[in-house]
Amino acid sequence: MNLHYGICVWCLRYRDQLAMIRDLLRQFPGSTDGGAELLCEEARERIKESLRQAGEDHRP
Repeated sequence: MNLHYGICVWCLRYRDQLAMIRDLLRQFPGSTDGGAELLCEEARERIKESLRQAGEDHRP
């Protein structure tokens, strides 16, 4: 991945954005799981499903 980040500015920006979002969510008072407790179970499941599908869409 580091080699890819060295040549792909878009992936590097995306990685940096994810890190920034993670850091911001960790600033919520009492947050132990990155702010997920702020979402209802249904919303968490929809997000998990979307991430799973996105991962499948990017497989070779």
